[in-house]
Amino acid sequence: MEREMGQPPPQPSPQQAAQARVRSPEVEMALQDAMRVCNPDIKTPFHSLEDAVSRFDL
Repeated sequence: MEREMGQPPPQPSPQQAAQARVRSPEVEMALQDAMRVCNPDIKTPFHSLEDAVSRFDL
């Protein structure tokens, strides 16, 4: 079934749109990693060696 040239694409239902906004765990983790790399916590002192490693783990 082909669309005619003047017709807009069909709109997704609200349920389909909500499902599209739900991110997979892998994507969510990647976004969190990117936020931590781009916005490092420079005001809080390190509490332990593990804390330092987790903050600098790129």
